[in-house]
Amino acid sequence: MWDVLLKICVEVSDYPDQTGRTMIHSMPILLTRYVQEQLMSRVDSLSSAEAAKANAILKQLSDLRAYYEGHRDEYRIGFGPIEKLFQEVQNGETPPEQAEDKAAQPAVASMLGPLYVNALSAFDLKIARNGQWRDAALMQKLLIHAIHAFKQFGSIGDAAYSAVFDWIEIVHIYVLELPDPRLFRNAIEEGEAVISEAQEGGKIELVGDVCHRLGTLYLDPYGARSSQNYDQQIAQWRWRFHDHMGPQIASLPEQDREMPQPMDALEKAEHYHSRAAKLRPKDYRGFSLKALAQAVHWQIFLGKKNRKADVQKICGEALQMLSPDESPQEWVSVLNLRSSGADASEREILTRILAVSWDSHVTKIGQSYTLDLISQSAQFFLNTGAPERALCDY
Repeated sequence: MWDVLLKICVEVSDYPDQTGRTMIHSMPILLTRYVQEQLMSRVDSLSSAEAAKANAILKQLSDLRAYYEGHRDEYRIGFGPIEKLFQEVQNGETPPEQAEDKAAQPAVASMLGPLYVNALSAFDLKIARNGQWRDAALMQKLLIHAIHAFKQFGSIGDAAYSAVFDWIEIVHIYVLELPDPRLFRNAIEEGEAVISEAQEGGKIELVGDVCHRLGTLYLDPYGARSSQNYDQQIAQWRWRFHDHMGPQIASLPEQDREMPQPMDALEKAEHYHSRAAKLRPKDYRGFSLKALAQAVHWQIFLGKKNRKADVQKICGEALQMLSPDESPQEWVSVLNLRSSGADASEREILTRILAVSWDSHVTKIGQSYTLDLISQSAQFFLNTGAPERALCDY
């Protein structure tokens, strides 16, 4: 392997700079520190002319690696082995299932590097959030297959965990639009595998973070809804997959045809968020407690009427953990969810939040969160019977 990579370095030096850079990015393993060190140690085996070429390219590789380590968002996406497979699928040259098999072959998997995995995974999550969730899911799934196969060549470190972490979020975005039980189940399985490895390695915070993301995967498709016509909303959402598959739905195994029933999903969400709230550091614990309260709240809506006290208790803990200055929308949302009004200190905090200009809130937390903050604040005043003057001031 080392001789082959060293020969490639010599060959790269004979190409124009742009072509050489493209070749380097098609083999991300060359941007790995360990690989560069191994190649440097073998340069003496070359002729003096080849050694000069190899040293020049290895210097460029080292500089490029160092640059990307400090500017991760500038990594050039589009030239790597996974993007190539993705384009083959897009062009109709390779079926998706065959592309997954190719991603696990040494020709692809052995070329991965941590910088590349982190950059491509971040890119996939970004485009998923921007509406390209189908493309993001395809590329990330290919990447996950390649990462699993890479294990026979060595460890890719924490980049593998990050890729799964992003995969769960990409599937979360995907199933909100198209509830594909196959992707949903795969994301759960991948997340559970990371949890198991993280527990063995004593990475407790990682366990908590993955639990939170799995909890959100279970919660949002069922909890990010209006209470009006809830059953109809869920039925229409779940039926999208049947419409998408058409007659082919009958050929799928039973477990791949349907998303979980609402109560089952919400109980799973409670399980994961409860676990996350115990393991995450204080700065993040409040977010897990908020999600936990939402999971229990929707269970109450679906029939578990005896859990109202649980929601109030969880919300009380969340209000203590969440920062009203850093996370005003989440704080007010929890205050509303508790549905028991506010004491003097909490009203003082709410007043302080509302005293900040909306432009300042937009700058800090974004437009969508600010709009929700406005909505949540207005709803709180209405629910607590605030005088008309308070609403006008608001």
